[in-house]
Amino acid sequence: MPEVLQQEFFGFTLFQIIVALVIIIVSISIIQKIVKALSSEKQVSFGIKVKCLNCGWVGSVGKYDRRCRKCISDSLEEIR
Repeated sequence: MPEVLQQEFFGFTLFQIIVALVIIIVSISIIQKIVKALSSEKQVSFGIKVKCLNCGWVGSVGKYDRRCRKCISDSLEEIR
């Protein structure tokens, strides 16, 4: 091992400090990924899937503007 890595700082060799930093960085990265995967934040959807009872069109319309995009009818049925 090169002499540079054998130098001591605060009672530890430079090699030990570098290895500890790498382990800490990898651990933080893994913890962040686990927390992100376990968090169950729901994405807010402003669209609703519907079927037009007038013309049969199926698609997504706005939550507050419920009109068929094909025939502009208000007679829509929500589908899940």
